Amino acid sequence: MNYNQYYPFETMQLTYDFDGLESDISRYTMFFHYNEHYLPALEKLNKMVLEIPLNQNIPLEQLTKSEDIDLRRTAGNVYTHEMHFSSLTDKESKPSGYLASRLTSGFGSPEKLLEELKSKAAMLYGSGGIWLCENKSGKLSITLTEDHETPDILHCKPIFYLDLWEHGYYLDRQNHRKDYVEAALKHINWQQLEKNLLDYSYIAI
Repeated sequence: MNYNQYYPFETMQLTYDFDGLESDISRYTMFFHYNEHYLPALEKLNKMVLEIPLNQNIPLEQLTKSEDIDLRRTAGNVYTHEMHFSSLTDKESKPSGYLASRLTSGFGSPEKLLEELKSKAAMLYGSGGIWLCENKSGKLSITLTEDHETPDILHCKPIFYLDLWEHGYYLDRQNHRKDYVEAALKHINWQQLEKNLLDYSYIAI
């Protein structure tokens, strides 16, 4: 995930093949999620920003808070999808070092973070997603947002996001979101999460 992106917004390439997360997330789900949901939103966002030059000087994160509802939703669509795709990996990945220390300090252990993510995800009614964020005091917290909304990005830096929209799992699991969450969390890209935390942290290391 690249922070501080400006127009024109470039296509984020997946770091894994569409079948890279099988058997937990199928190639069909990944193909349609990326090609039929993310790419059209990216194309729409670039067209919208092209038409209003002032918005070309505003980073993607801020566009997700635009007073223009259509622009806000479209920018949020792009931002949440890019965060979601970059939060997953097809490689074996475990938290270690600095990240493991921060997760232990914030949640008791990386394993307890996973349990809290599962518990909080079950609280979402309808479409949206679950985030792991760092606030300006360095505290890590989990938050839910509906639809393609983002957290309070001025005070909460997102470092992980899991998409909980039905199009992210329905082809594989129908209405069994809990099973999807359990499966998807096996593929957290801990290295990317640590990179986000180090590169964009509010606190000095």
